[in-house]
Amino acid sequence: MGLKKVVTWVILALGCSTFIKVLLMLDLNKRVYNHVPGPCRLVEGIDDGSEDIELVSELGVAFITSGLVFMDEERREKVKGGIFLYDFTKRDFKAIRLPIEGDFDKASFSPHGISAFVSKKRVSLYVINHPPGGHTVEVFTFNKEKRSLTFVKTISDPLFTCPNDLAVVGADRFFITNYCYFYNKWLHTLESVLQLNLGSILFYDGKKATAVESWSLMPNGISVHPNLTYLYVASPMSEAIKVYKLAKDMSIEKHTEVSLLTSPDNMFIDPNNGDIWVGCHPVGHEVMKHVADPKNIRSSSQVLKVRMQEGHKSWVITEPYANDGATISGSTVAVYYEQQMLIGTIYHKLLQCDVINPDIV
Repeated sequence: MGLKKVVTWVILALGCSTFIKVLLMLDLNKRVYNHVPGPCRLVEGIDDGSEDIELVSELGVAFITSGLVFMDEERREKVKGGIFLYDFTKRDFKAIRLPIEGDFDKASFSPHGISAFVSKKRVSLYVINHPPGGHTVEVFTFNKEKRSLTFVKTISDPLFTCPNDLAVVGADRFFITNYCYFYNKWLHTLESVLQLNLGSILFYDGKKATAVESWSLMPNGISVHPNLTYLYVASPMSEAIKVYKLAKDMSIEKHTEVSLLTSPDNMFIDPNNGDIWVGCHPVGHEVMKHVADPKNIRSSSQVLKVRMQEGHKSWVITEPYANDGATISGSTVAVYYEQQMLIGTIYHKLLQCDVINPDIV
């Protein structure tokens, strides 16, 4: 067989493989059937997304990032990025925008992933930011009495090329995911279609970032087990949660992979029992169209709960919430606190649900 024929067959095989992968990614055969764990209602105050949520159980509150601008500079003129506070104890179903004090550029603030570090009743928030021309992690402290944030500092590193989420393990020490290699809408689309393993997982030790895993397939949400023994990374393209053993020196070792048959976004780890609550995108083609036109196109939403067992060798998965997009579109994260659940979205609203029977969800 001649060289031309070999090349032709290789190209055809790659083309067919890519075509099949794209079809599977679109989820054209999937349908979502609505159900809730109890009464649900939209939270007042948030209209431009609630992409990530961080629970601080010591205070009974959650911090929410809103106004994300990610590879879409036109959106920057339409939304105002900020961090909101939701108080579970009040049950008034309202989120308030937290004023930011200090020398901080609020006009270009585009918050994405968020993680908290609590020490001696002091709450520090670490927030991924996408200002024009770069990517940073902003550090704030929370003033409980004034209900405000104080800007502390900006953390930057050359390896922060396309950060999505982070998980804090100590003061100025955190894991962070680079979702992709190309921070360009068209090149990113090509990277997604070809499903190239160009993402990475980094660890920032307080001075610099190093890659703990390179050539990863679009790692998205990242979380750590409460006792710092496991690291969890959501992989939307793989439709799985990748589980790593976490050593004391913060090195990681692949342990297992939890197949979800849906695209996970961000995760919340219940500090009481280690359950993993995941915001998911169950229908691929819907969320793609929703991101392109969030005001007019709906996307299905889904929350899964994963209970790990037998040393993280087996697990049980349940579905506490599912919606066809009529109530909320593009669910990204779910946080659970004392029989209440908050569900965040990319560009849409924030939803609160009561969980009537937590033992069976």
